[in-house]
Amino acid sequence: MQISALFTALLATASITAYGQAVDMAYVTAVITALNAANLTSLAGAAQAVANTTEGAAFLASLPGSNKTLFAPTNEAFAGVPESVSSNTTLLANILSYHVLNTSISPSQIAKDPSHTIARSLYRNMMLPGNQSQAVVFNLANDTQTGNQSLAFPYQNNATVYGATTPVSAANFMIYPIYSVLSLPGTLAEVATAALPSLAGLVTQAGLLEPLSQAKGITVFAPNDAAISAAGALVGTLNATQIQTVLANHVINGTVVYSTLLASANYTSAGGEPFKFMTNATGAFVTSGNTTAQIVAADIPIANGVVHIIDRVLANPVGNTAAAQSAASSYAAAATATTSGGSGGGVVGASSTMGSATGSASGAATSAKAASAMLSTSFSTGVVGSAVAIFAGIFAGAALI
Repeated sequence: MQISALFTALLATASITAYGQAVDMAYVTAVITALNAANLTSLAGAAQAVANTTEGAAFLASLPGSNKTLFAPTNEAFAGVPESVSSNTTLLANILSYHVLNTSISPSQIAKDPSHTIARSLYRNMMLPGNQSQAVVFNLANDTQTGNQSLAFPYQNNATVYGATTPVSAANFMIYPIYSVLSLPGTLAEVATAALPSLAGLVTQAGLLEPLSQAKGITVFAPNDAAISAAGALVGTLNATQIQTVLANHVINGTVVYSTLLASANYTSAGGEPFKFMTNATGAFVTSGNTTAQIVAADIPIANGVVHIIDRVLANPVGNTAAAQSAASSYAAAATATTSGGSGGGVVGASSTMGSATGSASGAATSAKAASAMLSTSFSTGVVGSAVAIFAGIFAGAALI
């Protein structure tokens, strides 16, 4: 096909210009042939469109080499992409890179709902510690329309994106056709604004939401709506300083801890308190102080980290500034050490005890609400305002990574 020939020529030129190395044309031909054979011509066209951009050249030149997985949007999926996106070649290149995992994953390796698999894509937005690439969360689940088991991405725009469970192999790729184009992880501010605009506006006015959204690496344990409501009486017994500390004890600042890594090390909150994690037959749990909550929806990707939804407010009013500062320094050192270490690609892990948006949580839309509810703290206007001081200290200066 003519589009394949043009794409091949552009790919070779872009890669040589950007990296001083030629692309294996046999490799390119094999990939293009597979895409066309699978009727994924729009994907080939999108790659062609970004080939002469800096981001596109970097993406295309990173494809050869190690085995990879491609989540390939169908022609119908690309037809639904707004012109404002398809014409923005920088954004389009970033979106394409988010569809490629730096490892090959076969169907037998994908976790089944409500568990899920977490793997790093080729997309880097410079918002994660150590310049790590963004993670993609997926599993095998029943398509809500067909009832058939499908590849599913449960945290996509408050809806689940589905795909085929039978991949096509080509060159170093395992290619899975999917029925929608994946969206890049949004900022915490975007998630909050979309879910609870009134509360998001209040927190933005207080100056709290943007610092959280801009912190380079953050893990948030976000109580869901029911947990926030149930905590009202308890919160009324705490003073402003204690409430501020409670909020900080829901956050790990400076590092992104996915569910598969929670038990791998000791983590300290932004309030200076240690977290404890436990799993059993009923699920996974997080403890701060004397309060334990179940993680009901894990690994919701955001631009600068990850959100885990929990079913109870971690009512721990104890704080330790020195411990918080020490933890931030430790996370900063670890991030610096990994900046030059490898590609950062590969499987983060398969979650076996954490719920997904289709599991025990009440859905991706509720998860997004809970993420914003945690950070907006719907306790009272006065409390939100008084929380600014502690978060300004936690997320300012050297504490940022």
